[in-house]
Amino acid sequence: MALGCGYKCLQCLLVIFNCGAFICGLGLIVIGALGLHSVVNHWKDIEPPLQSLIIFIIVLGCFLFVLGALGMFGACTKNVCLLTTYCILLSILIVAEIAAGIFAIVEKPKVKKHVTDALSEFVKEYYHDERVGKVLDEVQRKLQCCGADSPADYGIKQPKSCFKDGIMFTEGCVKKVSDLSKMHLNAIIISVFLFALVQMVCLVFAVCVLLAIKRGDDE
Repeated sequence: MALGCGYKCLQCLLVIFNCGAFICGLGLIVIGALGLHSVVNHWKDIEPPLQSLIIFIIVLGCFLFVLGALGMFGACTKNVCLLTTYCILLSILIVAEIAAGIFAIVEKPKVKKHVTDALSEFVKEYYHDERVGKVLDEVQRKLQCCGADSPADYGIKQPKSCFKDGIMFTEGCVKKVSDLSKMHLNAIIISVFLFALVQMVCLVFAVCVLLAIKRGDDE
């Protein structure tokens, strides 16, 4: 089952691109995991839509990771069944990634409102819920902020985590947490659309190689 020189080049490129997709899938998993750990995993009740989005991105990364391996193996072995399955799954993945990217863009303006609502509620529960207290202490120490909008949110008694070397943090946490959320969301949006673009190229290459293999079979 010999392929023409041009299609052999496409076959090699398909292997290379899928190797890249394999690595990109891993990168997508890492980016999503960092976003989940840094923003959402600290807040059980914060930003349900964004939490679902980041988990969805991690799942897409896992799918891309497996798909990259499938594409490489299918291209190397010139297996029609594997390549056909690869093309179908890749098409589904591209549509899903574009949908996820659009969803992230739509949700982005809502980040500050979600963060403000959640932080305000958490500050109220600080002295009544130990879990909430530990979460806020960690956030306030790491981001060097205090309260939702300002230290005044706690009244006259601010937590120890609002101080460093005896000096109280004067900035509220809403802005810092919102900025952190948006930074991770921007990284996810850019990554998703870049990966979708690369996968479209892979899909074109895979279809060309698949057609060439089928023509070789017919001969």
